[in-house]
Amino acid sequence: LFLEKIIEQNKIIDLDEDIFYKPIPRYNNDKPLSNCVITISGFGLYEKDIIGNLCKLLGAHIQQSLCLKSLNDIKANTHLICK
Repeated sequence: LFLEKIIEQNKIIDLDEDIFYKPIPRYNNDKPLSNCVITISGFGLYEKDIIGNLCKLLGAHIQQSLCLKSLNDIKANTHLICK
């Protein structure tokens, strides 16, 4: 995604320019979001992909639909990240 952003803006991007380019400290491969079911809404595709990938890295389950009760393959949401 970093390279896509460079191509899109046609310039070199400073790593300090965007929080999405900074590393996330993790210890012992812990998964602090392992019990979270998250839906992301209101962001552009670029931001949504980055937020979703970060949440997955930390153990969350990401789904496109917001759901109050589990139905078949869709789990009940615990969190909504919105803009």
